[in-house]
Amino acid sequence: MFHLRLHRQPVLLLRPSSVQVRPGCLHAPLSFVLAAGLSKSISITMDCVPLYTGARHHKLRFVDSQRTAVLSISELYPVVLWAMVVIAPCVFVLLFFISAPYGRYLRTGWGPAVSSRTGWLLMEAPASLLMLSVLLFIPVNFVVYLFLVVWQVHYFHRAFVYPFTLISQRRIPITVVVMAIVFNSANAFLNGYHFVLYQYWYGEEWLTRWNFIAGSLLFALGYYITKRSDRILVGLRTDAADDYQIPRGFLYRYVSSPNYLGETVQWFGWSLMTFSPAAWVFLLWTIANLLPRAISHHQWYQEHFTDYPKNRKAFIPFVL
Repeated sequence: MFHLRLHRQPVLLLRPSSVQVRPGCLHAPLSFVLAAGLSKSISITMDCVPLYTGARHHKLRFVDSQRTAVLSISELYPVVLWAMVVIAPCVFVLLFFISAPYGRYLRTGWGPAVSSRTGWLLMEAPASLLMLSVLLFIPVNFVVYLFLVVWQVHYFHRAFVYPFTLISQRRIPITVVVMAIVFNSANAFLNGYHFVLYQYWYGEEWLTRWNFIAGSLLFALGYYITKRSDRILVGLRTDAADDYQIPRGFLYRYVSSPNYLGETVQWFGWSLMTFSPAAWVFLLWTIANLLPRAISHHQWYQEHFTDYPKNRKAFIPFVL
């Protein structure tokens, strides 16, 4: 027999696999899979704070006669956050020596591969679907709702529209797909959980703050740069896996990878808009991933095209 204590009020759970917690409380459906194998007498408590005041402790406590275990989502959040802070610089340095094996850098030794269309869909879908679950199933205030919609503007397109614009036969190793799924899942968890946990930060006055206004403009600018640059690249591609051409026009006059520059500007805008630790960590990872790849692209173009523009930079116009 199970007991759920919510706000110090015990509730008898006759069907533990389908627990429903009353609205207004931060919670997740409890499957009690973790309770399987414990002794017959188990006491389960949940410390829960109403969503609209900002929950700081969200714990499940499993107690039996021999051991006690405490699981806390709020404790998992900083662990994942700091792990990503520590790993990002390592990834940044590593990518200067090992280019991620997809696109023009595809090579053997990385296991089986899937089509680019399938790979992109699988890689980007978790970031969209996890945030969509927050949007649909957890009550949030207007400002957080707006943030979630802005997130979907990018990731829904990236997961469910962009892959179907690809026509080449290039492939992506499953190892790369799995690594991207792990990152996008962790990133969506950090950003989404921050909004749920700390939505009391975001009153309607947030919409008039300088960082929200500046961040919104930068996000829109970066999104435009990214999408226009991607359209130019897609227009150059053919069915041949190794058919590359020099992209020209728009910001390609100044840098080799304006799509990467645009995405960096976009997520810098996101960081300003939300001013959350999760957003700044996302920006750190964006730079750690895209800057080395932009430099690799620039060097690749110079090595493969003798007529490549000499004054074109890799990532930042006139600078880098």
